[in-house]
Amino acid sequence: MAGIGEAAIIGIVGAIVSAAGAAAGTVVSVNAANEQADQAKKAAEFNNAVAQNSAIAANQAAAYEARQIRRRNLLRIGSQRAIGAKSGIDIAAGGSIDDVIFDSAVQGELEVEAAKYAGAVQSANYQSRGAMSIFEGKQQASAAGYQGASSLIAGVGSVAGSAAQGYGAYSKYKTPKVPKTT
Repeated sequence: MAGIGEAAIIGIVGAIVSAAGAAAGTVVSVNAANEQADQAKKAAEFNNAVAQNSAIAANQAAAYEARQIRRRNLLRIGSQRAIGAKSGIDIAAGGSIDDVIFDSAVQGELEVEAAKYAGAVQSANYQSRGAMSIFEGKQQASAAGYQGASSLIAGVGSVAGSAAQGYGAYSKYKTPKVPKTT
């Protein structure tokens, strides 16, 4: 390196250090983006699992409520029959007490179906939330992937720029200038 001044050496070393720093920064940025994508995916999967469990719980709660409504309805019908029998009405003969009992039975089943429907709607809501969570997780992971690719491209450009700067500084002093003879 005869003929290269201290300033040129410092410039070349600086360019090399700059290129190494840019390369290291690029690696860190790409790794961070990949980690972010993994975390987004894991969070989405967790949120989906929670939503699916909530959907199952909603269906179970609706089934329980339907059983309780049926139980209360049977007790109501039994009470109506007992009141009718106590008052001297011949239950086997039919009449208005049968209409009351029939109406109670129909109303009870309508309440059962309403409870089941409410549970199904709530369950579907939870399942939709889970699906949306998965979708959002995929979107976040995709965005993080693009961020990683962008960091990689920017880093490669920075390293190339630093290398070119170093080569420029070196090549300036590489060949000694010889005076022209005429």
